Amino acid sequence: MPKPELAITPAISIHPNQLTTYALANWHPYKPARHENSLNNLTRNKHDGTLSKNAVKKLSRSTDYLLYLAQDKEVSLHHKAKAWKFKVAFITLTLSSKQQHSDKELKALFLNHFITQAKQKWNVSRFVWRAEKQANGNLHFHILVDVFIPWYELRDVWNNIQNKLGYVDRYRANMKQWHNEGFRIRENLAQFWPVHKQKKAYESGKKNDFRSPNSTDIHSVRFVKDIRAYIKKYMSKKEKELPIEGRIWGCSYDIASPEGARSDIDSLIASELGRLRNAPGVHAFEGDYFTCIEVTPDLLLKFECYLLHDLWLTYIKKFDSS
Repeated sequence: MPKPELAITPAISIHPNQLTTYALANWHPYKPARHENSLNNLTRNKHDGTLSKNAVKKLSRSTDYLLYLAQDKEVSLHHKAKAWKFKVAFITLTLSSKQQHSDKELKALFLNHFITQAKQKWNVSRFVWRAEKQANGNLHFHILVDVFIPWYELRDVWNNIQNKLGYVDRYRANMKQWHNEGFRIRENLAQFWPVHKQKKAYESGKKNDFRSPNSTDIHSVRFVKDIRAYIKKYMSKKEKELPIEGRIWGCSYDIASPEGARSDIDSLIASELGRLRNAPGVHAFEGDYFTCIEVTPDLLLKFECYLLHDLWLTYIKKFDSS
């Protein structure tokens, strides 16, 4: 049997906000077996309940693809006089009372149900979600989608889902007990929740007998200049991160592990890469075996990297049918 030989080929991968050059290893006639320890590491594949560096990288990449693929849309509501431009919705779902069930149960019964409802009711097909613990220990979810969802529909759907396990009923009972003699101030929250806003929330809650808690939020990104940075701040933050049972994040299948546009580097592509590295405002990070260049497809066109741009266009068209 011939001895395996290693051939190194310079290669490139292109993603929405990054281009990477690296050394591609090819073994001939076959690839040597991996060491037993490496296989054991793969089978263990456990985490400590918080986002690892690798998980942050994957989550960020899926988020980048959703933001790139999202199309500008015009939205209008029957009670609004004007229409407005819309691209993505970044929403947060919280529990209305103290968490009584495990993180895994809530993801299985609440999050999965919500995603199913979102697909059916609002035609959501592409999404990224992140589970996180609040300071009080309650699990909540950040979800990025590329469709418009009216806030009142979102709240009704989520409250119906979480009340499968009585979270809205317990909220209602708590509110009625707290305000049993009329409006009562929550002094421990006054620093962050002014009294006049507490009073307003109380009056609003009374109208529906405290059956519609404010358990959802749609973050306004219409006037955010750097939407990518804004969303990643929420999706990838690790400060004072509390551990979570089971999966911490997920996304729709088509953006779960995007490989990016890939190619070997020939002399023509090498020429464009040289021009790109010398372009003003383009930042690059050099590793031992790779180079990452922060660049978007639009900048590839701006700097006349037409071969690289064509590689990207050919790859991204695959998402049209997904």
